[in-house]
Amino acid sequence: MDIVQHLVQLAAGICFFMYGMMQASENLQNLAADRVRVIMSRLAQRPLLAILGGVGLTVLLQSSGASTVLLVNLASAGVVTLAQVMGVIIGSTIGTTVTVQLISFNVTRYALFVVIFGFGIMFLSQNTKRKTIGKIIFGFGLIFYGLFIMSEAIAFVKDLQGFKDLFTYLNENPLVAFIANTVFTAGIQSSAVTIGLAMTLASHGIINLYDSLFWIYGANLGTTATALIASIRGNYLGRQVAWAHFFYKALSCVIFIFVSKAFAILVDNVGGDISHKVANAHTLYNLISAIIFYPFINFGAHLVSTIFPQPDSEREFGPKYLDAKAFGNPPIAFSNAVREMLRMAEYTLELVRISPKAFEKDDVDFRDGMKVMDRKIDILNREIKLYLVRLTDEPLSDAQNARVVNLIALVSDIENIGDIIDRNILNLAQKKSSLKVSFSDEGWKEVKEFHQLVVDNFEMALSAFSLTNLELAQKVIQNKQQIRILEGKLREAHVQRLHRKLQESLNTSNIHLDLLSAYRRVNSYVCNLVYPVLYADSQGLFPPTDSSGTP
Repeated sequence: MDIVQHLVQLAAGICFFMYGMMQASENLQNLAADRVRVIMSRLAQRPLLAILGGVGLTVLLQSSGASTVLLVNLASAGVVTLAQVMGVIIGSTIGTTVTVQLISFNVTRYALFVVIFGFGIMFLSQNTKRKTIGKIIFGFGLIFYGLFIMSEAIAFVKDLQGFKDLFTYLNENPLVAFIANTVFTAGIQSSAVTIGLAMTLASHGIINLYDSLFWIYGANLGTTATALIASIRGNYLGRQVAWAHFFYKALSCVIFIFVSKAFAILVDNVGGDISHKVANAHTLYNLISAIIFYPFINFGAHLVSTIFPQPDSEREFGPKYLDAKAFGNPPIAFSNAVREMLRMAEYTLELVRISPKAFEKDDVDFRDGMKVMDRKIDILNREIKLYLVRLTDEPLSDAQNARVVNLIALVSDIENIGDIIDRNILNLAQKKSSLKVSFSDEGWKEVKEFHQLVVDNFEMALSAFSLTNLELAQKVIQNKQQIRILEGKLREAHVQRLHRKLQESLNTSNIHLDLLSAYRRVNSYVCNLVYPVLYADSQGLFPPTDSSGTP
């Protein structure tokens, strides 16, 4: 029974460590918010600063995996290119060594004090920022406490014959240990946990410094799984970043595996206890790797781009009017962006127009087709924004810079409409299908009439924007208020049907009300299209255009 208890204790220690890492990482990300994305998108364009930014980012997020996932998302969004983020990738691998260095000190004796202190701040604080700081401290306390529990458990189970046999086998077969730790780290998605466990085993004499190197190699390669998984749902740029991270780590492992004995001697001469030596080995491994591969950043980016080119499936749809040659002539570039935005809006309008059909027929293929349309909207959203951001590299007047900001905001509003259809309305259609319920005839008629008013207002808003027509723009805003009032009346009518105990209304009440709310939100974003028209005369942001969007 004692054996089982100590094995459970070992597993619990790993759980505390992992949960502490999650708490610290997630709350540090919350504290940093979107500022991290902005800083990274700027630093990524300067290789040396990008490395320092990668170090700082990983120290801040307490996870090289989280850092790389952020880079994958930035690349997928078209904010940065592969060549620009290669330096950040290298820096992020160095940043993760700070956490390992921290836990190499004998801080486990203070673990519970840190837990209590962090929990006290978290529990007693009313301020959101202080509460988040408390959660971060609490997370680090759990990391230290997890190490303490693991150490206590290993002190007992190390004398078990089965435990000895396992580690004897791993120590005699370092490549097996490397593969096992790669898989383990990929599963738990935290290299710090693997290296923390290696430090604990080394401190009890179960593995030596040379053996621990293969734990370090496995931890570094295994952590690339987090970004690879995140890249599955991204585009080819996100996949390139994830695979660049993998190849960088894999090549580093290959190089160091062949010089492990010499590397162990080098680390051993640095001094310190065995835990510090393991932490130092991890730090030196990543520093030396960075030095080796830094000169080949551009070559590496080109190689990965060649291996993972843009697939034909992602070439089939893209912008038509975003001509980079127009950057030298801002008025033409603005015209291109407006034309592409109107094209994006037409796709979005069509998505709104056909959305009721998702409720009228239980057709999975139809709903999937709507999701494909939303992905096209997302692609245009990304490309238009990237085009406008690149336009700001040219010398622009204050009015032109203001126009860039306004166009980006409008593109975001159009994209938000697509998200409402995809994430809200389609989910409601799926819910209706799963529950096998139907709207009342009266209720569905009201929803369709309400939907048609929103579609009509969307069409009018596009006309007002395209023609810079002040009269149409004012009509759109008037309709906004009327649609809001109508929503209230339709809700009251629905409640009356509930009072009459109409079964269809009872069955679909939440879906019905949420659907009205979703269409009203769509109309709110639609109305944002005409506000620039209302202020065009005073600000001069939008010169008159014909129906194609050309000035």
